[in-house]
Amino acid sequence: MPTNKIFGPPGTGKTTFMLNTVQHYLSEGVSPKSIGYLAFTTKAAKEAKHRALEKFPHLNTNHLQGFRTIHSLCYSICGYSTGDIIQRNHYSDLCKKLSIPYSGYVSMEEGTVADILPGDRLIFIEGLAKARRRSFMEEFDEAQSPGVGRQEAVLFDTALKNFKQSQMLDDFNDMLIHVADGQFSVPAFEVLFVDEAQDLSKLQWAVVQKLIQKAKHVYIAGDDDQAIFSWAGADPESFLGLDGDVSVLDRTYRLPHKVFDIAKNMSETIQVRQQKVWSPRPEADQGLVEWVRDINSLELDKGSWLILARNSYLLKEAQELCFQEGYSYEGKNSLLESESLRAIRAYEDLRADREVGEDGRKLVAQYGWTGNVSSNSPIWHEALLRIPIREKEYFIAARGKGESLLRPRIRLSTIHGAKGGEADHVAVYTEVSMRSYETMQRDPDSETRVFYVAATRAKKSLHFIEPKGMNYFKI
Repeated sequence: MPTNKIFGPPGTGKTTFMLNTVQHYLSEGVSPKSIGYLAFTTKAAKEAKHRALEKFPHLNTNHLQGFRTIHSLCYSICGYSTGDIIQRNHYSDLCKKLSIPYSGYVSMEEGTVADILPGDRLIFIEGLAKARRRSFMEEFDEAQSPGVGRQEAVLFDTALKNFKQSQMLDDFNDMLIHVADGQFSVPAFEVLFVDEAQDLSKLQWAVVQKLIQKAKHVYIAGDDDQAIFSWAGADPESFLGLDGDVSVLDRTYRLPHKVFDIAKNMSETIQVRQQKVWSPRPEADQGLVEWVRDINSLELDKGSWLILARNSYLLKEAQELCFQEGYSYEGKNSLLESESLRAIRAYEDLRADREVGEDGRKLVAQYGWTGNVSSNSPIWHEALLRIPIREKEYFIAARGKGESLLRPRIRLSTIHGAKGGEADHVAVYTEVSMRSYETMQRDPDSETRVFYVAATRAKKSLHFIEPKGMNYFKI
């Protein structure tokens, strides 16, 4: 039985198509436990499972154990428990012994791992080497600015291998290697689905190939034009080169005509890609695409917004605007998860005679109100006097505008962090960092894909923000 390759341009309902196909096989009598549905991220796997449970109310989570990430599947195949997996504290101890600075944090949102501590960089390179099926030193020699010398890297590589062996620990890539190399038998799914295939690494593809060999029916879905994680080991060429019957989902339910047109023009400049024939939303509303001078030129008062940048530091201007104007937003430095807001909510619950736990009462006292709270007590900004002035003014302004502090309308994000999202309105900073600009010169396809992903988040309007510097993406 040939493999089915499904190319799903943005907003064409790729997941819906896959779940409809699941429904078809269930109606044909296929057991749900013999269906494998593998996603690239935990978030995507959970979303697929959630949508499946909504679509098939007669099923429960036990029926859908095949709905998971590739890593989760391999974890189960290998019979691991938590104690078998190397943890952040292990890396920290090892780096401390080797006198290599280490933080344990690497952001995957920006499409770069530059400007991080040497220990984090080395651990990232080690994982990347496995994902690409290469040696550590091959990957190290090609890495940009690793922050350590080659001899130090050799010592780190040897020390890490010895440590893992002595402690009988594996990392998440080791799990995949064991399965890909045939040390464990893979399940024989009657139907196998693989989503977001353009984001899979060579190592993940090796596991998928093992699964394909045993499956009766195979559906591999993705969009090579949205392949923006090559820096983290993604190998879209494996998806493009996979033998199979090709189909393209040909109607987007997200993009209006004008947004569709500019997105299509961007994708057609990509040199290595699958050609696709697809069309925009059929509504008469053409949508809006425009250039604006700066973030202050946008009317952010209504609708949902995504404000996107290639590099996170470019979002500081938008953060400040949201703060000053009292817009409810999520993203870096948002106050929506702040301790002070939790104190406000606890105080208001007490005023409304709603039950508040001991932690909530402690927060209220911490921020300045130590007595009993009743309906006659002062409003929160007169009672909680220890909330910083700037935060207090922001919360007052947000509520004055009628903004929800539980469901923010505006999201500030790097483009990588917004993949899979959508909003009524999207604003994109076209300026990029020097490092991203240099990448653009070496590999224009990769950066075109990034900005293509940004543009295709828009359901109504798309706004490109003019660059202030000399380094920018040309639309």
